[in-house]
Order: sequence, then structure tokens, then C-alpha cells
Amino acid sequence: FLPALRHALGRSAALTKWGQWAATRPDLVPPSVCEALSVLHAHAPAHAAAISRAEVEAATGASIEDYFDAWEDEPLASGSIGQVHLARLNGSAVAVKVRHPRVGAELEADFRLLELLARAVDSVPGLRWLDAQSTVKQFGWALQRQASLEEEAR
Repeated sequence: FLPALRHALGRSAALTKWGQWAATRPDLVPPSVCEALSVLHAHAPAHAAAISRAEVEAATGASIEDYFDAWEDEPLASGSIGQVHLARLNGSAVAVKVRHPRVGAELEADFRLLELLARAVDSVPGLRWLDAQSTVKQFGWALQRQASLEEEAR
């Protein structure tokens, strides 16, 4: 069961983030599940360097070589939302975060599913105390901010 759960949660950005959150909540989730989900913090696949280059070039309006003094195609790290490339800009070392392809569409689909599940949970009298719909809304708001990369840009 746990390998299947970990696999399912690792299939999309929102579900991976939910799994990462659940892994840190032994007060709500059985410790064995927390342990099984903890690998979601460290195992996020990277996308191809060409995708990062194309995204950055579209955002800057210039080629990587013209915009940056140096650029590392190999990502420093990859997470559920995007990956980080090291670069040099005007002589300073910078980290450039690039969203994974399709993250926006995946998040939208995932949250429709999570909202449906939350409504189902909230309809069970013994589980209404969880207020799953509010939790999903708060989680969605925070994740949309991460996915837009606005906080990292500041």
C-alpha cells in the first residue's frame, strides 16, 4: 500500500506537495506513512536543459549566452514545482528557478480532485471537524503562490 501511495502522490506537483506536507505531520498521519512519504522531499525528477533554456529565453527576450555571464545546464536541484539552475548575472552568482512544464495545468486538475475529495470528507459527520474544504483552499493558495514563482522573484 505505502509504495503505491508514494507513487501516486509523486505523479503531480500538488499531490507531491500534499505528500511532503503529510510526511511532516505525525500528529495527523501514522508514523509509518510519514516515513514512506518522506522520500517525496528528495526525489523530484528534473526536466531537460533545453526546456529551461527555452523558458528563460522567452522570459528575458534574450539568449542564455547574451543574458547571463555563465549558465549551468545541469540543475542544482529539482522540486515538485520546478528546478534551480546556477548562473552568473553581471558578475554575481544567481539561482534561476524554472517551472516544470505543465505544472500550471496539473495544479488546476489536482485541485479540482482535491476539492471534490474535501467535499466528500466534509459530508461525513464524524469528519467535519477536519474542515477539509478550508484546508484545501489554504493549501491551494499557498501552492499557487509557489508555482507562480513570485516569492522567489522578490
